[in-house]
Amino acid sequence: MGFRHIGDRIPLVAIVSMLAIATGAHAQAAAPTAPAALPAADATPAAAASPASPEAAGVGEIVVTAQRRSQRLQDVPIAVSVVGGKALATQGITSSRDLATIVPGLVQDQKAAAPLPYLRGIGQNVSIPGIESPVVTYVDGLYLVSPVSGNADLGDVEQIEVLKGPQGTTFGRNAVAGVINITTRMPSYKPEFQGTFDYSSYDTKQIKAYGSTGLTDNLAVGLAVSWRDQGDGWGRNTYLNIPAFYSNSLNIRGKAKWQPGSRVTVVASGFYQHQNSDLGSFSLMPGTIAVSSGVDYTNSGFYNTINNNPIGFVGTGAGGSVKASIDFDWATLSDQLGYQHVHAESFSEGDFTPDPRLLLDQNFVDKAITNELLLSSKGDSRLSWLGGFFFLHQDTTNYYQQFGKALPGNYVLINARQTTNSYAPFANVTWAFLPRAHITLGARGTFETRNLLDSNSVSATGVVTPVPDGSIHYNQFTYRASLDYKVGPVMLYGSINRGATAGVYQLSNPGLPPLKPATLTAYEIGAKSELFDRKLMLNVALFDYDYQNIVVTARSPTDGTTRLQNAAKARVRGIDVDFTAHPVSRLTLSGGFEILDAKYTNFPAASIFTPNPLGGNIQSIADVSGDYLLNAPKFSLVATAIYTIPTPIGKLDLSGNISHKSAIFFNVNNNLKQDAYNIENASATLTLPGDRYSIGVYAKNIGNVHYNVDMTRTAIGTSHLPGEPRIVGVRFGVKL
Repeated sequence: MGFRHIGDRIPLVAIVSMLAIATGAHAQAAAPTAPAALPAADATPAAAASPASPEAAGVGEIVVTAQRRSQRLQDVPIAVSVVGGKALATQGITSSRDLATIVPGLVQDQKAAAPLPYLRGIGQNVSIPGIESPVVTYVDGLYLVSPVSGNADLGDVEQIEVLKGPQGTTFGRNAVAGVINITTRMPSYKPEFQGTFDYSSYDTKQIKAYGSTGLTDNLAVGLAVSWRDQGDGWGRNTYLNIPAFYSNSLNIRGKAKWQPGSRVTVVASGFYQHQNSDLGSFSLMPGTIAVSSGVDYTNSGFYNTINNNPIGFVGTGAGGSVKASIDFDWATLSDQLGYQHVHAESFSEGDFTPDPRLLLDQNFVDKAITNELLLSSKGDSRLSWLGGFFFLHQDTTNYYQQFGKALPGNYVLINARQTTNSYAPFANVTWAFLPRAHITLGARGTFETRNLLDSNSVSATGVVTPVPDGSIHYNQFTYRASLDYKVGPVMLYGSINRGATAGVYQLSNPGLPPLKPATLTAYEIGAKSELFDRKLMLNVALFDYDYQNIVVTARSPTDGTTRLQNAAKARVRGIDVDFTAHPVSRLTLSGGFEILDAKYTNFPAASIFTPNPLGGNIQSIADVSGDYLLNAPKFSLVATAIYTIPTPIGKLDLSGNISHKSAIFFNVNNNLKQDAYNIENASATLTLPGDRYSIGVYAKNIGNVHYNVDMTRTAIGTSHLPGEPRIVGVRFGVKL
């Protein structure tokens, strides 16, 4: 049986496999008692939220908020990968770009400075103002409206949860592929400080510091700062003789916790981030020929470029939220008000050559106000529930300048503005209808209006061509239904979920028709188990997706600029496996793998490019039904080992990690791909007696593998976005 037919056998295979696991496991363990009540969802994750310390006898308790309330990971009928802050620090995970090396099934694309995550083959491969990712990111309960905001250093993280599959009921619009849910540290009343200084390859300096203290007996504050400066690029622009592929950033996050009474908690947080980077900038693919204005161009060196203009990204984001919670005897009521402001400008080229054919300057401002009211039940009742209301107002303005001889008069300016008003009531109920069985039902209605305003194009001679104002309205119903049953230390579950993206105008080309919402219906069955006296936590999920109205990318045949359209359907099937193990004292093993079959089922009129033997590419229209989705490797694997060794001079933490991905396609007709590759990382940290000072060394991409994060074709040539080369560094730490 080929894997492409596995979806037809999923129920039989899964039921037989899970019953076998359950029967064997039940023979080893008595029926567990009912779990103790967990803290409210707005409480700080318990110390056990990260995997237990290496000295522990088994895997520690992991607490997540995947269903907007605190629950044991193994009690949640959702596929969730969890990484604690300590594990992130030990493995040297410093940026959201690094998460794909430790989370099974996660692929990180990037455009400009915006990370574009894919989960189970579902994502969005363009970074255009107003276009939101189907993998949404939340930080401390605040929905990040701009993908640019998700590219932050992970300096004060308590825990990261990666929820796989549609989460539209509790996390809202656009959570079609999943959610990256980040929780930062809650301030402590006891004074504390910790900081690190890194020096690594390419003259890169990085400082991270976190401190918190109590100002009164009911008010505590915390502050996290992360600064990064990369002195040299991974390569050079050989035409301009300047560095290429660099990243500099400053991130500041503050948080305050105020408890004016025993039942009232107020948490205020604010953030500021600034980035200056060209890591998301494409360059001409070495070994290929670009043809621009009748001249052939080539590029040598995997990390070199030959652009005739400096390209890159400069962006600043700021915002924050205030969340007030009141505990009643029967429920917790909370309200979170947030504000975000992002201003960014990216410079890119449409030809990737020294020819001044097409330079693109995209300057946008994104402002948003969000408010969420949430009421959730408390206690150990057989019926647990939550209900809420979410509001979003967003105002996005885009100024898109294009320069070059590919354009009439060598210039055009496109102005566009979009406002959004979105309202969404939602509810989720779980009923323990049997001592070991639960049914969960959830629903959300989203009522949204997008307005196109103040849009026009301006020619080189100053002629203004207005684009008529417009308005689109979408009403979306998303839902979730799941059933779970516990057999000894194993929980079996099945679920049906529906998610939807938001319709949107194309602000880079507002004259085009607006995009309609894409929808995804997911069927999933799985098993979550704690085996061998909790020394092994093993979770398995089988899923089958029906993906409709997919937003796909097309290229203008005249100027090579990107445009989007709803044009495809797809079916995605696969298997997810996650594990955490403590086989012996002081050793932690974690990881997982994913097998994926993600194909277009109906895509009859795709815009494709095929190589021209004389250079460049030839554009045409073709039926690509049956081809694989972008960024959807058939097999991916991550594995991590952390071992702690007591020594006379302190505690030595050793960490090793490998990430494997099979071939990845970057275009819809599958003639542009990254072959299978492995990335190995390792670190060693010595913490001196007293736990105050530490020194460590680390290496990323030990084999210095040349791999591509993305590739694209235009009529002029083929370009690529290289992944990170080998990085070797040293880290000094202090804790007070």
